[in-house]
Amino acid sequence: MLRIAMSQRVCRSIHHRLLPILKEASARYRVVDLQDLLLRLTFGNICGLAFGKDPETLALDLLENASAIAFDNAAEASLHRFIFLEFVWRFNKWQQVGTEATLTCSVAHVDGYLSAIIKARKLELRDGRNYVIVLSPFCRRAFTPTLFSSMRWSRSASFFSWSRRILEPQR
Repeated sequence: MLRIAMSQRVCRSIHHRLLPILKEASARYRVVDLQDLLLRLTFGNICGLAFGKDPETLALDLLENASAIAFDNAAEASLHRFIFLEFVWRFNKWQQVGTEATLTCSVAHVDGYLSAIIKARKLELRDGRNYVIVLSPFCRRAFTPTLFSSMRWSRSASFFSWSRRILEPQR
């Protein structure tokens, strides 16, 4: 059931949001950041599925979304923990410098964003509105790692599409 809902949401997002942005960019000969668009697509789909709230990150005007940026920054900072030696990132965390300071700020922003959504949904459910959303006590803990891995996916997908284009023999 969850797979079907996600598939339908992704298809709708691609056809009604992503493709119009690409068509408009093509018609106006504008350059778009594919990685940014895939990041916005992923963020919007996961927020929509998990909370029933579309953050509208794929609007035609492509305004910056502070929550999406915080998620991306937190994902990047989390990745650095796997790259750096443990004592380095632990020291940085203790001193609140570098990527660890970024991680702390980003996680605080993400936590505030998710808390506001959860609070709003609980009030709406109390008022009798029904939503098919994944709202549970562990939602915040389960949602954040899923989203972080998705953010890395958007980078990988954009790199793969460009590397294939570059590496294919010219005809």
